[in-house]
Amino acid sequence: VRFKNTPKLDALRDLLTTLVINEGNKAVLWYNYKYDIVILEELMRELGITFITISADEDKEAKQRIQKVNIFESTPSIQVLLGSPSLISEGIDIFSTPYNIYWNLTFRFDKIDQSEARTRRLDSIKFWKSVFYYRFIMQDTVEEIVLKALERKLSYKELIFGVQQYIKRAKVLYVK
Repeated sequence: VRFKNTPKLDALRDLLTTLVINEGNKAVLWYNYKYDIVILEELMRELGITFITISADEDKEAKQRIQKVNIFESTPSIQVLLGSPSLISEGIDIFSTPYNIYWNLTFRFDKIDQSEARTRRLDSIKFWKSVFYYRFIMQDTVEEIVLKALERKLSYKELIFGVQQYIKRAKVLYVK
């Protein structure tokens, strides 16, 4: 069963309307599950947002994924890149946007950490000054548990390596 209107989808709709439609920004919209693609692509079409999707079903080779990222980077009319941290979290740099929107999270700290690093490159920080991370978390659900687990893993990394990371500084959008 797929719901067209949920509080989480409404909150994403509002954020995309502000960032992409009204302000004219590009964004990376991160998802973790295969069936998220259907929901997110449907929303993009509803809002009239041009997008490119990287999926495990269609983009089996790294070369295909890199090519799609390059198309997103070089085509001003493509407003949103839909990607999974499992597919494009390493070896790819994204300079055309400072906006990262996480539709959902995974327990895999390494994938979240690496996906954040895609837009947090020295050149992009010099150009954009700031990089923004938005996380949609449904209150009183397993998503809160996942977020706490990621924050705990981040604390261990900071303790061991002494590195301040961006996971803590992400804007968490709690949805009821």
